[in-house]
Amino acid sequence: MRNYTTQMDAARKGIVTPEIEIVAKKENMTTEALMKLVAEGKVAICANKNHTSLDPEGVGSMLRTKINVNLGVSRDCKDYNIEMEKVMSAVNLGAEAIMDLSSHGNTQPFRQKLTHECPAMIGTVPVYDSVIHYQRDLATLTAQDFIDVVRLHAEDGVDFVTLHCGITRKTIEQIKKHKRKMNIVSRGGSLVFAWMCMTGEENPFYEHYDEILDICEEYDVTISLGDACRPGCLADATDVCQIEELVRLGELTKRAWDHNVQVMVEGPGHVPLDQVAANMKVQQSICMGAPFYVLGPLVTDIAPGYDHITSAIGGAVAAMNGAAFLCYVTPAEHLALPNVDDVKQGIIASKIAAHAADIAKGVPGARDIDDKMAEARQKLDWDAQYACALDPETAKAIREMDRDVSIIFVTSYKKYAIDCINCGPLRFLVKPVQLDALKEAVDSIIKLITEKRETISFKENGDDVRLYCDEIIFCESNGHMLTLYTKEGQFCTRINIGELEEHLKKAHFFRPHKSYLINMRYLKRICDKDVELYGTSLRIPLSRNKKSALHEAFVAEMERRYVV
Repeated sequence: MRNYTTQMDAARKGIVTPEIEIVAKKENMTTEALMKLVAEGKVAICANKNHTSLDPEGVGSMLRTKINVNLGVSRDCKDYNIEMEKVMSAVNLGAEAIMDLSSHGNTQPFRQKLTHECPAMIGTVPVYDSVIHYQRDLATLTAQDFIDVVRLHAEDGVDFVTLHCGITRKTIEQIKKHKRKMNIVSRGGSLVFAWMCMTGEENPFYEHYDEILDICEEYDVTISLGDACRPGCLADATDVCQIEELVRLGELTKRAWDHNVQVMVEGPGHVPLDQVAANMKVQQSICMGAPFYVLGPLVTDIAPGYDHITSAIGGAVAAMNGAAFLCYVTPAEHLALPNVDDVKQGIIASKIAAHAADIAKGVPGARDIDDKMAEARQKLDWDAQYACALDPETAKAIREMDRDVSIIFVTSYKKYAIDCINCGPLRFLVKPVQLDALKEAVDSIIKLITEKRETISFKENGDDVRLYCDEIIFCESNGHMLTLYTKEGQFCTRINIGELEEHLKKAHFFRPHKSYLINMRYLKRICDKDVELYGTSLRIPLSRNKKSALHEAFVAEMERRYVV
């Protein structure tokens, strides 16, 4: 039986909980040191007592930087199982938290599925769910309705809830007075703002904060104090509205700690690079070192399609200067709902930012994996490099598709020549390198590349198109039309697949089915009735009478590429 209410309460009583023990081990620190930080509110261990599948993590500036992934069911993604696959994929890629932003249908089954099956921290935004849960217009909801949804999420096992407690009636006047380019871009903040404007009442999450604290203490739910006034563009960064709300969040942080309730504070979205560090320091001062949870930050406004990179730049600087928790941003930010690949790109970018920051701020053991990677590269041990990689699958795929890369070794040590030859170099040049020797080596590579890269020319809608054969992943015949699939897109032409097969034989293509040609360089797996290729999720049918020949062709391709 628990003789404490929350992880903070336990730490203050000197009780080593199972969660504290696990987190201390993960962070390479003593339980005593961790308990002190939890007791002070500088580390939050988000661990609802009803989250039965949780593998706990700690969130704090002196720990490894954690990342959060936003997912959930919507009108465009209604299948719980598919969304759950995305969740587990995100966890496998290294996400420590999943924010359930479900906005369609009955959200509770998916939320309960998360807390029963997902080992990552689970967060929600109860105000999102309020309209969905009650199936009523926003203006008809009461303050108690909002509070009851917070309780419902707590009962379901949610580890942290984002609550926009800092936006008040006073904020409405400030926003009207201090004209912003983007006004309120926070969805939760906008809902609370709209409700206050429609009803004339005070923010229920602020007015009934003590009741919310009672709920959070009962279930050990961490409050993530949402920044309703976060800037949605660089022009609005670090303005009066943002800072005034932050001051109120500092007051609410202290009230929560007095209740033994753990707190995280959410931070700005769009911030110029030169203001990121200052924003982190201001938060640390005003909120007394409570863990800072930031969206990005995004350091430019002009990179739609690349905002995962924009975010990673800001995230690395933010985490290096005190942010503890990064909310991922995908390439689809500002454009559309993210697909599976967008989610992956967003996670990897955030993981890079988090890891870079951990190295910069000297988190114990953070650089160990980088040193292992350096050793693996020095030995040209590819398997060891994959083991160290953030995304081994992609690293391996790129390597497998470019085994024919030309290598020139330039060294002062002749004694390593034999070891280098095992890597199949084109040339082995000893310092000081003669200019003629270097020129001859480069000319050889150019000649080799030119000879290897065969091309194909055809017409598409009257336009002349020329492709390198090695860029074609596969071809599909459909009646009189032939579709060529490449990394850059699809091309359609009236070339006969039989004629194309003859043309592409030298380029190492194989016809596994009467309607398909595949590039053997992209072959990933031969299954019973189909094949898998790198570069596409489509499965290519495999005729029974072609299976044996494909195996032979695959072996021949491997020998051609790998046997020295």
